[in-house]
Amino acid sequence: MKKTRQILSTVALAATLGWAGVAHSGAMQTFTPLPTANCGLAQSNNCVQFGDFSVYSLALLSAQTKYFYSGIIPTTNPNPGDPYYVASSPGELGNNGYIVYGTGTNNNNVVTNGAGTLIDDAQQQPSGSGSHPPFVVNTTTETNPTFTGDLNTSWDATLSAMRTELASGSDPLGKFIIYFNLNETGTDGLAGIDLMAWFHITLVDTDGILPDKNYYLTGSQGSLNPSGPMSTAAPSLVNDTDPNWVRVHGTICISATAGFLGFGPCDATQTAAGGRNVDQNLGANEAAFAIFNQDLSDNVLNSGYDIMRGNWQFMDINNGYEQEFSALTPFLSCAPTDPTCHPIPEPGTLSLFGLAFASLALLRSRKYRS
Repeated sequence: MKKTRQILSTVALAATLGWAGVAHSGAMQTFTPLPTANCGLAQSNNCVQFGDFSVYSLALLSAQTKYFYSGIIPTTNPNPGDPYYVASSPGELGNNGYIVYGTGTNNNNVVTNGAGTLIDDAQQQPSGSGSHPPFVVNTTTETNPTFTGDLNTSWDATLSAMRTELASGSDPLGKFIIYFNLNETGTDGLAGIDLMAWFHITLVDTDGILPDKNYYLTGSQGSLNPSGPMSTAAPSLVNDTDPNWVRVHGTICISATAGFLGFGPCDATQTAAGGRNVDQNLGANEAAFAIFNQDLSDNVLNSGYDIMRGNWQFMDINNGYEQEFSALTPFLSCAPTDPTCHPIPEPGTLSLFGLAFASLALLRSRKYRS
């Protein structure tokens, strides 16, 4: 009986801590597995395709998962312990296992990527509120390259050093994910708390045997326009039809059954039909999006390529600062069209179940002793 009580106590403790909650000091958080990408703009889809990348809204995934288990759409943003809550505070990103490309914090554990000089430090993202004209933020403030192939016009790292850093804290069976924080504070030429983004990642074989591989986050949904963002575009040209920029929306509309309805707040017709607004502007301490490309993940984790180069550009920023970082994240093993393709129930439900189970076991043991 003593051994049984110890097992039950362990189960209850694990449930109380949560399966997708925030990390303890010194250890990475546990990531809720991402579903297999099923990108599109219908209610049945779980991501949107921008150029080469599948982009997941973590707030949408959290709402869909909680609705799947409870039948109720949450009215708040993902909180610690909720599915798809991805902590990104300095205390979290300072742990081993993260690679940070851009941040507004000056926390040395976050800015410095691993030991040595084979991974560029994180670029300093702009910070501060107040409306201003559209502008582009380049990806590096580096002036002194630190390894062969390191450029002062891009964020660079050796893949061997990246693999070492990722493996030091991430899920060893996970895939390479780029996370992005949206942290806008007001309008700045665009409606609402939106901004414009464009990413370009290149893999380089320093031996010259493998051709460079390029990956772009760009353009309208599903299109690929690798020519680059129009950094000198007039404010009137910065809109949803610009073929190079991705408009990152601070709010999206979902249906009464948590399916995607559209970008921006719900209109009157959508609201009348039970539509709900979902806030994607989650701030600097909680990632808003997970960005994934299978080929990039495969090549970063195991290939003959030697260097990764990145260029992250933004426009119409009015913020407390955005962040871009990577970690290894598990994926669900199920078909994207499978309606049961959801992670485990939210940790709050698990906690209640675990505590109740442990309480019943304790009462039973007392009865036997009596």
